[in-house]
Amino acid sequence: MARFIDNSTWRLTLYRSNNLDGTTDYPMGKRPHGILIYGSSGYMSVQMARAGRKNRRLLPFSSTDTLDIDPEDAKRAMDTYLAYCGTYSIDLKAKVVTHAIQSCSYPPWINRKQKRSFQLEGDTLILNTLKPAFFRGKLRTARLDWERVR
Repeated sequence: MARFIDNSTWRLTLYRSNNLDGTTDYPMGKRPHGILIYGSSGYMSVQMARAGRKNRRLLPFSSTDTLDIDPEDAKRAMDTYLAYCGTYSIDLKAKVVTHAIQSCSYPPWINRKQKRSFQLEGDTLILNTLKPAFFRGKLRTARLDWERVR
């Protein structure tokens, strides 16, 4: 693995999607919350949430039972959160990190690989999607900036 990533923790500072029509969007708001962890064991974990998500006005659930969620509440929660974990590998020559996803809040990603180009600028790790993908009805690429947690 690469030393700059192994055994590191990163805080999400930017999640921007670039639409193929030339417009820019912020799927998790302009101040998203998130943590990305790369372990020296080769495992990784990431969680991302929309800014303000902890505010009950944004997500007023009709139940306090965590295992009995109203379908509309569950949909609103899924629209503002993404988490996955698995293993990772790094191709230093190509500057690509691959996340081999084992568990995910979005089930279609389970047992799939997500590849991201990376660049390191000081204490900021910049990850970019390699190919456009559909997200909320638009074909987009994404850029995520992560600040190293020390």
